Order: sequence, then structure tokens, then C-alpha cells
Amino acid sequence: MYFIATVMGALALFAYLAYFAYHQENYRLFAVNMLLGLVTLIGLILELLNRSSREEIFILGLLVLAGLITNAYFLVNDRISVYSHFYRSALKSLPPACDQDQYEAIFCLRHREFLRAIDVFPETKEKEQLWHHWLQGMTLLRNQRMDEALHEFLRIHDWIVLPEVMLNIGAILIEKNMPREALNYFDEIEKHFEPDALLFYNKGLALSKLGQLTEANAYYERLQERPLALWKVPFMHGKLLRRMGQNEKAITLFLQAARLAPTNAKIWAYIAILHSKQGQPERALLALDQALRINDQDAMLWYNRGNMLVKMKDYASAIRSYDRALEINPGFIRAWNNKGIALTRLGKTEEAIQCYRHALSFESRYHEALLNCALALDTLHRTNEAVDYYRRFLQCAPAELRDHIAHVRRRLHELSAHTTARTPHMMKVA
Repeated sequence: MYFIATVMGALALFAYLAYFAYHQENYRLFAVNMLLGLVTLIGLILELLNRSSREEIFILGLLVLAGLITNAYFLVNDRISVYSHFYRSALKSLPPACDQDQYEAIFCLRHREFLRAIDVFPETKEKEQLWHHWLQGMTLLRNQRMDEALHEFLRIHDWIVLPEVMLNIGAILIEKNMPREALNYFDEIEKHFEPDALLFYNKGLALSKLGQLTEANAYYERLQERPLALWKVPFMHGKLLRRMGQNEKAITLFLQAARLAPTNAKIWAYIAILHSKQGQPERALLALDQALRINDQDAMLWYNRGNMLVKMKDYASAIRSYDRALEINPGFIRAWNNKGIALTRLGKTEEAIQCYRHALSFESRYHEALLNCALALDTLHRTNEAVDYYRRFLQCAPAELRDHIAHVRRRLHELSAHTTARTPHMMKVA
């Protein structure tokens, strides 16, 4: 009878300890106590059925003793943090996840870690105020109200110094295009706390925005040791390597990003850009088609597809792609200009002139359309109109187009002398 009472007491104790561990979020100890409770329950049932031997009772006693020692070890070594009623209540008001995809930076959404950190305050009122500022900051982030969100996190930072809060302040400063100020907070985290993957990513992003590409790449490389399963991590690293001229590695990272976010058309667009820069328009076209399968309402994707087809000298197909881009965005001046180039190369010069003029109706100083229109008019020997467009081009042409500017000036001199010298080359497809 005493043995049965002892076993029942042990069973009740393990049940309570499992309940306690669960509410303190120590799931390892919860599993240990659940297992011990199950073993104790089996021993109790065997004893009630008079089927337990002395050896089984001895083993059961050893298990109960081991369980008590395990629980004592966790308690004595402070492996179990006893959370307050405030903490358990606050868990019920956790904010919904912030949409990380709409930002370049990655925000720290470790709400439980923040709650554990502020739970050390003795006054419940202080904890409630800090939690209120955290919730407000997260709500403002979701609504993209950066200045107000920054104010909330700075108020927390004035109260208590936590890496979660400084990470979010730095991330907001990155989004506000203030990477140098963001680095101050990231450096403080690295100096006083254990750095983690979020810090490596955001610090790499801030450094890349400051043009410190080698230093930024070093932080992105450290992410391979502590991977973050977010598509933007390999994507932003790929963009950095692209700036450093490491296109093959960049494509590998973009493909990794595409595996993490298979429905993100922007990733495939960047893959296409890299293939194009490597002189592989066919591969670029395949990547663009993949992007368009995801989102066929993106005018820029159709425009880039047209450009790839021009490079492949498939001008008729290019025109269809430009038309699709213009159907989505009728004011897309580069699409009007490049459609004109494709028409010119098909010998449809009159139609091309109309496209250039359409582009200029939206932006009268668009130098590429001005030059292309002048060239087309010159080809048709409409000299007076060509001269007008040549002069308008010279008024707004950027200085880096010195070769085109020199050709246009020479051609204007030739026309004024009534010569028929060869006209300069047409502008390249953008």
C-alpha cells in the first residue's frame, strides 16, 4: 500500500513538473518529465495488477530517483527560468509576423526573447510599457511607417540595451538609407553581445550600401556558417558579387534564392541580367520566360524580353514583347524607343519614327529617342526635321556620349554643306 502511494505521489510530481516546464518553455525538461511520468504510470498499473517483480520495482525506483536528480540539476543550475504572470499573459498577444519580403533589411522578430529580457524588471508597469512600445513598433513596421517605428524602438533603447532592439533600429536606418548610422548600432551589438546571423546580414547590407564591398562580402560569407532560410540572403549576396564582377558565383546564389522563393519573379529577372552580361541571350530569355510565368503583368520583364530578342536578331518577336510591355504601361518611354529600333532594323522606318515621337510625347528631352528619330528622318532624307532633332539631342545629351555628340556635330556640318555623308550609328538597345 505504501509503495502504491509513493508511486502515485511520484506520478503526480512528474505531471506537475512537466506542466511547469511546458509553461516555462523548457521543452526538453517537459519531454523528460512526460517520459518519467509514463514509466511511473506503467509501474503503477503493473503493481495494481500484481504483475511487478522486485527487479522491476527496483528499476522503477532508480528511474524515479534519476528523474528527481535531473529536475534538481536544472533548478540548481538555473537552467529553468521562472517567468512571471506578465510573461505568460503577454505571450497571448504576440504580434503577427512582419512581412520581411517588402524590405531589404531583415528585422528581428524574436518576440519571446524580448519578453524574457524585460521580464527581469521588478515592476509589472515597466514591463507592460516596454512591451507596448515593442508591439507598436512592430505594427508600424508592418504599415511601413519607418519614422514612427524608429521612435518606438529608440524609446525602448533608452530604457534597456538589448540586441533585438538595436537590430531593429539599425534595420530601420538601412531602410531610411542611413547605413552609416545603422553601422553604429551593429558595431555596438558585435562589441557587447554574441553576434548572430541577423547581424551578419544587416551589417553586410549596410557596408555594401557604403561601397565597402570586400568588408560586406566577409560578413555575407560568415552567414554560410549560420544560414538564414530567407531568399533575400543569397539574393543580396548575389547582387553584391555582381557588383564585384563575380558573375558565376552571383548566378549560383540567385539560383539558391529562387529555390527558397520559387514564386519570386525578381530573382529570375536578375538571373536574366547576368546571363545577358555574359553574352548568353538564350539563357537570359529562358530566365525571363520563367519570371513571366510567375508574373506576366510586369512591363519591365516584357521590355527586357524584347531586348534579349533584339540581341538575338528576332525583331518581330521583340516587337511583340515591347507591345505587351506598352499594353501594361503605355507611358514606358524606353519600350517605345526600343520598339522603334526593332522596327528600323526590319526596314519599317516610318513606323519607327512614330514610336520615337510617342516616347518624346512623354519626355521631350529623352536623348536616345531624339537621336534615333533624327537618324530615321535623315535616312528618309527629311533633312529639315532631322536637323531639328539633331540639335535637340545636342541640347540634352549627357557628356559621356561624347562619340555620338561628335558624330552628330559632324553630320550637322555635313548637312549644312549639302553633303550626303554616312550617318552615325543608331543608339544601342537599353
